[in-house]
Amino acid sequence: EVEVLRQIERLKYLGNLDISMKTGINSLIATILEPEHFYVLEPETTYLEAVLYMIGQLTEEGVLDEDFKEAFLKREKKSTMLFDEQIGFPHLQYPGEKIVLAVGVSDRTGPGTRFLLLLALPEDSELNDDILIHIYNELLVISSGETLAEDISKLRSGSEFVLYMIRNNELFEDNY
Repeated sequence: EVEVLRQIERLKYLGNLDISMKTGINSLIATILEPEHFYVLEPETTYLEAVLYMIGQLTEEGVLDEDFKEAFLKREKKSTMLFDEQIGFPHLQYPGEKIVLAVGVSDRTGPGTRFLLLLALPEDSELNDDILIHIYNELLVISSGETLAEDISKLRSGSEFVLYMIRNNELFEDNY
């Protein structure tokens, strides 16, 4: 009964976000991610280089524009959006109409960012705070797991990432 109620809440929540749902996935990150927005980064890539690369790719695709890059650099100058030493979470509002999420991974052996989550939220959305809270909760789960960030850094495609999140679905059950 609790499971059914949780699934109903999840459906109502995701329905309000106007995003296509992936059945059976508790992770909002995996639900929002479009597989082509998954990037494998070189191990020596810095956090800033990685974010700028991902923004560049999304700009080339016409998903974001140059203003987003400038807004990111301005925001990053004020305060970094590194979640912890292994996870980066640059997130900004933008004038677009849909949520844009990209994942970058770097299979590094030394210190540095292994998992990068880039999020662009529509400026006029009333649900931005809810989305951020859910994603922060997922990042807390990933960062508190002994090997989750390391495991994710070894993935090589958006499909592998979604499958990984499905295999670890129970970790994200309480996010909705």
